[in-house]
Amino acid sequence: MSDYVPITRALREAMDSDGWTDEATYCVKLSVDMDEFNALCNDIDALHKSLERKNAGMRDFCERVEQAAQAREDVTLWGVDYMALPLDADGVPIHVGDVMKGEKVGGGFGEPFEVVGYIMSNGELEPMDEHKLPRKRKYLHHHHEPTVEDVLREFVTEFNRDDTELCDDEIIERFAKRLQLAEVDE
Repeated sequence: MSDYVPITRALREAMDSDGWTDEATYCVKLSVDMDEFNALCNDIDALHKSLERKNAGMRDFCERVEQAAQAREDVTLWGVDYMALPLDADGVPIHVGDVMKGEKVGGGFGEPFEVVGYIMSNGELEPMDEHKLPRKRKYLHHHHEPTVEDVLREFVTEFNRDDTELCDDEIIERFAKRLQLAEVDE
C-alpha cells in the first residue's frame, strides 16, 4: 500500500510541536523518553499496517465470493462445495422455510407448501415439500398471504372486466367472503 499513512502521525507531530497543533489547539507535551515513544509508535504503526493488509485481503476475498454468488457460480471454500440456491419462476432464490405454490413433479397443483430441503430430480436441484417430493421450481412462485389491498385490486379488476359472466352482486359476494371487518377501538 503505497498511500499508507501511519496511524500515529498526528500523535508524533503533536509531540514534536511546542504544544500547539495545526488547528490552534494547545496540547500538553508528555515527559517521556522520545526513543521509547517513537519505538511504541513504530510498533503501533506496524500492527495497524498489518491489519490493513489483512483487511484488504479479506475484502478481496469477500468481493470474489459476492461476484460468484451474483453470477450464480458454484464455489468451494476451505474444501466445502457450495452451490447457488435454485430460483423460482420469477428468478427469486428459494430458501428452506420459504412457502411456495405451484405445480408438483408428476403434474397437478397443490396447496402452498413449505420448502423443507432440496433434492436432485432429473439432474436439477429442486425444492422438496414436507412429503419429501420434489417440486418443479420453474413452475413455483413464492406464496404470500393476500393483503386487503391485494383482494381489493382483484375486485376492481374483476369488476371492470367486460367479458365477465358474473353480475355485480355475484362479484361482490365472491370477494366479500375473502374480507373480514375487524373491530377497531376508537
